Amino acid sequence: MYHGYLFDLDGTLVESALDFEKIRNELNIKPNEDIIHHVNALPEELRKAKEQRLQEIEIEAAEKAKYFPGVPELLREIKNSKVPIGILTRNCRAVLDVTIQRLGIEVDLAYCREDAPPKPDPTGALHFLAKYKLEASKTLFVGDYKFDVECGQRAGMKTAVFLQGNSSSSSWGADFSFLHYHELRRHLAF
Repeated sequence: MYHGYLFDLDGTLVESALDFEKIRNELNIKPNEDIIHHVNALPEELRKAKEQRLQEIEIEAAEKAKYFPGVPELLREIKNSKVPIGILTRNCRAVLDVTIQRLGIEVDLAYCREDAPPKPDPTGALHFLAKYKLEASKTLFVGDYKFDVECGQRAGMKTAVFLQGNSSSSSWGADFSFLHYHELRRHLAF
């Protein structure tokens, strides 16, 4: 059992309709280029226009988001164990709020890209640890992408990767990976 849990949102807790390739095409961003870093580096007028369109796309996806099977049960079990639980996402606040309200997600802390530099920067994870006075090595960061693993590792946390049922996916050096939430629940002894 860990003393705290920090989760990514899209692709980890919820399945969303975000298509990053489509976003890059629409916003004229090179394949594999980090979308947020690209937009943040633009001159102000162009940046604001692309930020607005990116937020519109993200909100459309958030309005269709649904839990991955087993997530509501896991979140309820963690909540009942009385340990801090948080979300750290690269989404904007509006998207985070829409998703949390729509699905009734109950967490102690929810950070987005307006609250801390985007992952893999560990600032958001370090804030979570400090706020709840958690020992990093006894706190688990769960995500679905290399930025999540890098963020958790840079903060000194244990890391887990949700492979979304695809055993051929990479785990990017995480402490462990899982295909389905019942596996994570077993690992956590819930």
